[in-house]
Amino acid sequence: QLEIIGTYNQIHPIPFSQYIPHPRILGFLKFLDFSKVNLILGNDYTPFKIPGKGKLGINICFESTLPDIARRFRNNGAEAIVVLSDDSSLNESIAPWHHLIFSRVRAIENGCYTVHSTNTGITAIISPDGDIVKKIDLSEKGVIYGNIYLIPYKTFYARFGNLILYIFLGILFTITTIYIFLKRFKQ
Repeated sequence: QLEIIGTYNQIHPIPFSQYIPHPRILGFLKFLDFSKVNLILGNDYTPFKIPGKGKLGINICFESTLPDIARRFRNNGAEAIVVLSDDSSLNESIAPWHHLIFSRVRAIENGCYTVHSTNTGITAIISPDGDIVKKIDLSEKGVIYGNIYLIPYKTFYARFGNLILYIFLGILFTITTIYIFLKRFKQ
């Protein structure tokens, strides 16, 4: 017995592959058929509540390369991240490996288990420290069975994002401004 527990519209699809950006301006490009499906953009970062289990944040395909999406899901209560992707167009290139690396980085940034699930790429269960717990290699058929642990606490990065970077940039800007001012003042 299957039950639909929620729906998710991809928040950041791939421009010119999954949708045509700025249709009012670029709508004339529709005749070129860049778009496979012309998705409706989502904007909901509400985690999926799995009855009796926990809350999962979803990333679809390209979204795993963007840290803010997983971070927002974590801040809205997601205890694990699931990345779903159709990597069939990537074939035997290095791209599926890059895709997996981005999912590993999201696991580390957010301090939670991440399941990276693809149809022809690499499928893996990733621990919060970025280690691959179980994996199906590129173009192998199979199913992974394993446990993920739902982690409610958040890392500093999950809570504050790039705050440290902004603080250091502010300090650097202040020091540079003072240096330039003092150098001109001495002349």
